[in-house]
Amino acid sequence: MQPNDDTTNPLMSAADIRDRTDVSPAAVSRWTRHPTFPEPATTSGAVLYWWDEVRSWLATRRIPRTARRPGETSETTFADRADRLLGTRTREQRPTVPRTAPRAGSVDVEGLLAAQLPGRLSATEFLDLVACLILLQERAPARWRSVRDYQPVDRGAAEGRRLLARIARETDTTLRGLGYRPGMSATVGNIVPENYDDVSQVVRRADGLGPDAFPLLLERYEHAAPARTMLHTPAAVARLMVDLVADQVATAPEVVYDPFCRSGELLAAAGALGGHGTVFRGTGPNENALRLAGIVIAANGRNARLHTASASPRDRRAHVRGTADVVLTNPPFNMTSQGVRDDEDWPLGPPPKGRDNFAWLQFCFEALREGGRAAVVLPNSAGDSESPAEREIRHHLVARGHLDCVLALPPELFATTRVPVTVWFLRADARSGDENGVVFIDASGMGSRNARGRRTMTDDDLWLIRAAYEHRRGGTSGTAPDGLSAWLPAKAIHDNDDALLPRRYVARQQSDRVDLRSAFTELETRADITRHADHQVADTQRTYLEARPDRTSWQTRRLRDLCGIQAGPSSTHLPAAALEPTGPLPVIHPKHLRDRRVRTPGKGVSEELARRLQKFAVRAGDVLCVRTGTIGPTAVVTEQEDGWLIAPNLLRLRPIDAHLRPDYLVAYLSLPHVQRWLHERAGSAAIPSISSAALGDLPVAVPPVEEQWRIGSALATFDAQLAAHRDLIEAATTARTALGEHLMAPDNGRTSR
Repeated sequence: MQPNDDTTNPLMSAADIRDRTDVSPAAVSRWTRHPTFPEPATTSGAVLYWWDEVRSWLATRRIPRTARRPGETSETTFADRADRLLGTRTREQRPTVPRTAPRAGSVDVEGLLAAQLPGRLSATEFLDLVACLILLQERAPARWRSVRDYQPVDRGAAEGRRLLARIARETDTTLRGLGYRPGMSATVGNIVPENYDDVSQVVRRADGLGPDAFPLLLERYEHAAPARTMLHTPAAVARLMVDLVADQVATAPEVVYDPFCRSGELLAAAGALGGHGTVFRGTGPNENALRLAGIVIAANGRNARLHTASASPRDRRAHVRGTADVVLTNPPFNMTSQGVRDDEDWPLGPPPKGRDNFAWLQFCFEALREGGRAAVVLPNSAGDSESPAEREIRHHLVARGHLDCVLALPPELFATTRVPVTVWFLRADARSGDENGVVFIDASGMGSRNARGRRTMTDDDLWLIRAAYEHRRGGTSGTAPDGLSAWLPAKAIHDNDDALLPRRYVARQQSDRVDLRSAFTELETRADITRHADHQVADTQRTYLEARPDRTSWQTRRLRDLCGIQAGPSSTHLPAAALEPTGPLPVIHPKHLRDRRVRTPGKGVSEELARRLQKFAVRAGDVLCVRTGTIGPTAVVTEQEDGWLIAPNLLRLRPIDAHLRPDYLVAYLSLPHVQRWLHERAGSAAIPSISSAALGDLPVAVPPVEEQWRIGSALATFDAQLAAHRDLIEAATTARTALGEHLMAPDNGRTSR
C-alpha cells in the first residue's frame, strides 16, 4: 500500500468499526467489552483503535450463520467482510491521489514567519497551524486544495475562524486516516484571528513548503513549548546518527524505535534506513508532542506507530525487550524519576537513583534484537562521572563488547541547552578479545555559526565525521591523521578509569587556538549584519526626523490592568546550588538583559526542577525587568527563550490586553522619566528593590496598536544596531587574536592554511 493511502492503518472509532464491518452498534459494543479486544490507542479525548489490531482480532471471529451476507460462508470472518467492503468502497469512492513531490529550492521560512498572525497567537499555536498546512500538502492534496481555495463570504474575523476550523478538521481527518491522534480542532480550531486576511496570508505563505521546512521551524520554535517539542534534535545531528547506524546495518531493519520521540525528527530522518516493510515506532509522555511528531513523520512520507508512555525509563521495559533492530533517541538529560525496577534486573548494573542517563542507555540496549544497533544522545558528564554505579555500567558496557563508538558533538548545537553532548553507538552483539574496542571521535571543534548566530554543522563536517568512523571501524589503534578519531581496546579504557570522553583519547592536531578561517568568517558575517542594521537605522532616521505621532487617541492605564506581574522564585525554591553549566533549562538573571534583549545564560537547572518551577517560566511576548539591585534593564522574550526560567531578582510582565504590544511596552519602560519613576519607588535601601504591587501602579501611555507597532519597530532598529556592533567588536577581537597567533606564534599546531 502506498504511503499516501489513508487506509494504511487508520485510527477508528466504534462507529467506524461498525461501518467497516456492517454490523449493529450493539455488536460493536459487545466486541469492545470483550477481554481480548485491543486496547484503545488514546487515553484522553475520543476512544479510538488502530485498525490493524482490530482487524487481527476480527480475523479470529467467524460470522454467525444468522448474520451472513450473500456470498459469505461458514469460514468467512468479520475481517474478510471488512476487507471486501473496504476494497469496494476504495475502488468506487476513493481514487488515489499521488503524493506531492518534494519541493525544490530554498525553504521560505522567514517569509512565513513574517506572516504570523498578530494578536494573542502563541508560537505553539502558530507552529501547529503551519504543521497542519504542510501535512495537508504532503499527504492529502485534495483536502489542501479545499483549504487553499476557500472562498470567504467577507473579510471579517468570522470567516478567518471558519478557515481555521476547516484546516483543523481536514488535518484531524488526515491524522486519523494515517493512524495518528487527532486533536488540532482543540488548538488550531480555537485560534481567534483579527480578520480573514491574516489567516489567508499564512496559508499563501505556506503554499509550496515541504517537510524540509520542519527542521527550520522546530529550530526557531523549540523554546515555545518545552513540554511538547522538548529539545528538538538538530537536523544535522539526526542525519549523522542515522548515517553512522546505517554503516552498521547490513539490511533494511524490520523495526526502528525511538523511546522518547520528541518532535519525531529522528524517526523522520530514519526513513533512509527503512525498506518496504519497516515499522517505525515511537513513544513519549505527552500526547500533544506525539501529535506533532506524527505530523513531522507523516509529512516526510512515513507512517509510525506512536504511543504515550511513562517519562521514566525505570517504569517501562518488558514489552520492548528485544523488539527493535534500530533504536535512535535523544532522551532528557540528568533527569530524576521514580520506578519499580529491581536493581538486579538491569543488564549492566543498577543506575544511580539521582540520574536517569544510564537508565535510558540500558533501556535502549535492552530494546535491541540480536544484531541490532542503537544511537543515544547523552550529556558529556555521562562519560566521566565519578558515580561508582555509572562507572560500573561504563565498564560492563565496554568489557562485554557492546559499545561501538562515542562521538563528541560541537557545543551549542541545541538552542535550549548549553550542555555539551555526545552520541553513544551501541550494538546488541558482543565483541571480544582483540576486536573489542571503542571508536572515539572528537568533533567538538567543528561547526560554525549561521546568520542568526546559531551553531550548525555543515555537510563537510558530516563527511569528515563519517570518514573518520569508517577509518576506525576495523579497529585501527592510535590516533588517525584526521586528528578527529582514535580506537582504544577495552583494557586501555579500563586503565583510564573507564572514562568514555573522546577528548581523553583523541590527540588532536589542532591546538586550543582559534581557527583563523573560522574567525575571519565570523567577522565577515558580523560585519554584514552590522551593515544591515546601520541601513535600517538610517531609514528610521529619515522616516521619523520630522514626524511626530498624534497623541489625541492615546490612553493612560495602570500597568496592572495591562499585564500580569509575576516575581521570580524565592532563593529557597531556586537556590544558587541548583544552577549548573550543564543544566538543560537556562535561568535568566539581570545580567542577561542587554539592549532590550535576553542574552543566553551560561547556567541552567534540571528539567525536573524546571517542571516544579513552571509558574516562573517565560514565553514569547513576555517582558522582563529587574526588581532588585540595578533597577531598570528590560527585555522582551522571543521564541528563542520560550520556556526558560526567571531568577529571583526579576519580574515577568505578561500582557493580558491583546492590544498591548510587548515591543512597545519595553520601549516605554526604557524612557528616562519612567526609569526615574521606578527608582523613586524602589526605595533608598542599600539594595534597591521594587515590589510587584508598586510596579503595578505605573501609569502607562497606551496609543492605538498600529502606533505601538510603529514606535516599537522604530526603536527596535536601534536595539538591533547596538547588539550588532557589540557582536562585531567581539568578533573583531577574536579575529585579531587569531591573526596574531597566525603571524607570530610557532608553527607547531597551527590550524590555518
